[in-house]
Amino acid sequence: MNNQKLFQTVHLLLERELGNMNYMKLIKLLYIADKRKISSIGTPITGDTYCSMKNGPVLSGLLDFINQRNHNIQELTDWNELFEQDGQYSIAIRGEVDPGTGDLSKREKALLNTVFDEFREYTPFQMVDYIHNEELFPEVEWREAERLGTSFALTLRSLRLAAGMAAEEVVSIEEEERILDSEAQVLGV
Repeated sequence: MNNQKLFQTVHLLLERELGNMNYMKLIKLLYIADKRKISSIGTPITGDTYCSMKNGPVLSGLLDFINQRNHNIQELTDWNELFEQDGQYSIAIRGEVDPGTGDLSKREKALLNTVFDEFREYTPFQMVDYIHNEELFPEVEWREAERLGTSFALTLRSLRLAAGMAAEEVVSIEEEERILDSEAQVLGV
């Protein structure tokens, strides 16, 4: 996960909502944006990992930042310089620090803005109802998560297949990602 890119996506959406948003709605907006980008070119915007819970899918790393857990001290410090809890269920931009949008492509910014505009008037639980639509989100195992009171990992592969990508195309993308990761390790990037 690229924390800086995740922080930029969160900041962009919070700015559109005048600096403050219910974090469940924020997480659902980002899941929808990631899934739409996966549907179009096979890769997400945030690079986060996903799990399915009773209220639908969540971006695991983002939820951990919000809940202040499972990240190292420096990562949490970076998050806390940008964002703060605003009430029990809201996240807000903290002060004047702006992470910019330099890691986001024009296409990604446009997609985030489109998703925000489409769901601007939705309440958090309207977002939950929308994401529980099994025709639009067949990969989300929320009924089972609710029944068992747990969460289920959602793999990038399952999202790609649910988005209608052919299995061969998914394998090809995964191989390309492995090669890029190997090259990055060799180059120390």
